[in-house]
Amino acid sequence: MAGVGLLFAGVGGGDDDRPGARGSRPPSRRRSPRGPGHFTEYCKSLGWEWVAYRETPQPGAYCVRRADDTMLLTAAQRNAGCRWRYGVPEARHYFKDKSNYCYTTR
Repeated sequence: MAGVGLLFAGVGGGDDDRPGARGSRPPSRRRSPRGPGHFTEYCKSLGWEWVAYRETPQPGAYCVRRADDTMLLTAAQRNAGCRWRYGVPEARHYFKDKSNYCYTTR
């Protein structure tokens, strides 16, 4: 049992404060806003008429044709819409409340 106490006392437990003793962490990435998605033009490029946020059948962004014909945009399609809109390969989509919003990370 004496060895167990040593582990918790800091011996071998990774509590070494010397410079370089711990692995260096990569800098944290922060979201930087690009702007609103305005996905209607993107939906039109896919052959639909406009974009709308819908709660049913599941919450999300939908491309719409004739109010009853809808297609839920996948995360990959929403990201592609941000890249299409802003011309930035790193652009990604996130909902801002119920709005489509595009960001990059840096």
